[in-house]
Amino acid sequence: FKFLIILPEKFKAPVPGVCTNGQLTLEWRRSDGRLLSLAFDEKGFVNYIVFLSDGERVWGINKAFLGYNEILIDFLHKVLK
Repeated sequence: FKFLIILPEKFKAPVPGVCTNGQLTLEWRRSDGRLLSLAFDEKGFVNYIVFLSDGERVWGINKAFLGYNEILIDFLHKVLK
């Protein structure tokens, strides 16, 4: 699974899972409610949703082949800081 292998070393490993629709997921969750969830669809896209501690919610979609692009790295920093 490419996203586990290419995760930058400075970030802790995510918790893998499966959505009710069968999509594979990776999640980084903190006890304060911050969350980054990635869901991978069969068409090669990664859907993401981010919950930040200030109540902000952000979601979007990227092509999975882009890997951890600037957007996802920024969200990892915000969730894991």
